[in-house]
Amino acid sequence: MKPKIINTLPVTDPEFIRDPYPKLLELRGTTPIFWDESLERYVFLRYADIAALLRDKRLGRGYDHLLSRDELGFPPPDPRQAACDAFNNSHMLDREPPDHTRLRALVSQVFTPRRVEEMLPRIAAIISQTLEGVVATLEATGRFDFVADFAEPLPVTVIAELLGIPLEGRVHLRPWSAAIVKLYEPTATALQQSQANTAVLEFSNYLLELAELRKVQPQNDLISALLSAREGSDQLSEQEFISTCIL
Repeated sequence: MKPKIINTLPVTDPEFIRDPYPKLLELRGTTPIFWDESLERYVFLRYADIAALLRDKRLGRGYDHLLSRDELGFPPPDPRQAACDAFNNSHMLDREPPDHTRLRALVSQVFTPRRVEEMLPRIAAIISQTLEGVVATLEATGRFDFVADFAEPLPVTVIAELLGIPLEGRVHLRPWSAAIVKLYEPTATALQQSQANTAVLEFSNYLLELAELRKVQPQNDLISALLSAREGSDQLSEQEFISTCIL
């Protein structure tokens, strides 16, 4: 058996976070596959290796269909992020068949190419409106931030319209999402963990309030469609509905 090659991906180094590519290039040339003790996982840096892993049917997103947390030596679930765990455990991205297959069958009934195609004129209008705001900022200040003024608000607005989020609720979507994804970083702090869990709870409660309104007055949006999606006698549970919308 070959000895384990050990190296470190400096994920806490501000310089690496700012510009990781020189270090990644260096590691790719010396140790493209290694065990990172601080992350407690193998790191693969070559495209061909990563592509092969992603296509390998023996591997997947989850592990609980193969081994328990105890068998893997993982600690028990942290109650401080219970809402985050409920979210992650109930959307299709992290599920394996047959759970993934079931969720995908339900969601694909309503999230269709035709629905996206029908939104194209509205997306074009949103782009024009967003650009008008960018131009106004440029004329008023002589500068603008492409990410903050255009790249961030554009997809948030499109997704909000697709779901059917009212105008007054959209201001929360980006902050909630930003707080939630912090928990996926290997250096998440206790404060970020708390903020992520709070964001999931607030987002979930907001979606449940919208769901109650849509049950009484359905609209031509994804929230209404997801609530009515059926596959035989099967439908999304309340948690699955929440997790799908957040995702």
